Amino acid sequence: MEEFQQSQNALGNFIEAREKLETQLQENNIVKAELLKLNNKKASDRKVFKLTGGVLLPVEYEEALGNVDKRLVYINNEIKTCEQSIKK
Repeated sequence: MEEFQQSQNALGNFIEAREKLETQLQENNIVKAELLKLNNKKASDRKVFKLTGGVLLPVEYEEALGNVDKRLVYINNEIKTCEQSIKK
């Protein structure tokens, strides 16, 4: 019985982690969509900022887009890992 309860707790933890990852995925997709709207503008009009420690710091457009793409790849990989763990 105890082993079953541990399995249930582990499953609950994986499901909770999966939900958090899904939220992060949606947020990052929204950020990417907003960044892509700037793609048609000239470079001087592409003002992108990153919140770091309560301060907004300017970031190059290409760097910001690359960072979001990297995060999306990472989050998608983590989701796959969670789903594999849930199936086990």
